Amino acid sequence: MKRTTTFVSNFLFAVLACLFAGTAQAQDRLYTDEFPLGDVTLLDGPLKKARDLNISVLMKYDNDRLLAPYLKEAGLTPKGKSYPNWDGLDGHVGGHYLTALAINAATGSKECQQRLDYWISELQACADANAKNHPEWGKGYVGGVPGSDRIWSAFKKGDFGPYSGAWVPFYNLHKMYAGLRDAWVYCGNEQAKALFLGFCDWAIELTAGLSDAQMERALDTEHGGMNEVLADAYAITGEQKYLDAAEAQLNYLLGVNPVATSFFTGYGTVSPENPHHRPSMAAGKAMKGMLVGGVNSNLEDSAAKAYCADSAPALCYVDNSESYSTNEITIYWNSPLTYRLTLTDPSVAPA
Repeated sequence: MKRTTTFVSNFLFAVLACLFAGTAQAQDRLYTDEFPLGDVTLLDGPLKKARDLNISVLMKYDNDRLLAPYLKEAGLTPKGKSYPNWDGLDGHVGGHYLTALAINAATGSKECQQRLDYWISELQACADANAKNHPEWGKGYVGGVPGSDRIWSAFKKGDFGPYSGAWVPFYNLHKMYAGLRDAWVYCGNEQAKALFLGFCDWAIELTAGLSDAQMERALDTEHGGMNEVLADAYAITGEQKYLDAAEAQLNYLLGVNPVATSFFTGYGTVSPENPHHRPSMAAGKAMKGMLVGGVNSNLEDSAAKAYCADSAPALCYVDNSESYSTNEITIYWNSPLTYRLTLTDPSVAPA
């Protein structure tokens, strides 16, 4: 049985942007229920000072140094040297930076707009080079994950060794997905939109030949907001393939997984009863309707180490309030999940 790519999400940054952006275009290209950013004008005061300082700091970064990992992985010659403090997770910061450029360009910053245009042109060159230099797996790819060729060529064949040995590859990629989406949402950049949708197609094609068991194996590594961006692609285009890709993750979260556990408190035959969640711990029972972190083979807390030390990666979950790495309830899981679930309601589906 074939299965498309499946992931969990995070869109909190976009919500915060609505609070701190100045005069801007309406964010009505995707999120039609939000007020236009242009309705907010920052007067002299701490918020305007913070916004202006933000732009000033953004201008201090070297474009080509931030873009270096994307060119390198595409087989192109970087025009600058990567910032060394992001080795291992190289490539993820560029996506955050692109989102910041988009939001501030939408407030009227010409400097941010110029940088954004340069970024999109360079990323287009990377996408073209990936399709040419990595024809087996690279069409549509716009990532800077270190060792991309080694990781994704093996991943597509069901070999997760290089993937598991890398530092959260899909979490890394999600930042560029969000950056490309935001360049279109906030600034109307159609080239960014095309790159974003091509990148979503890449994810679907990469995982199309994997079995359920293989996808479950892949999901034991943190995968960021991939579910969210695939749902965004559906909201943008109305194409069912994107919703199917995002929706498949819900089956995993609801109990179709190796530990046969629904990761929603109070839902399913077996669900978390002892989440790492202070209100639930104080009440002596799990509050219903919340999502916990789920499987995590990194064994980052004492409970996970005690109960999962000898477990297969896909089985590394423990329903214990001390396990913050597998059983924590956070806004990072739950706010984007709420957004994703709205797309199961036909009344909010794209026209």
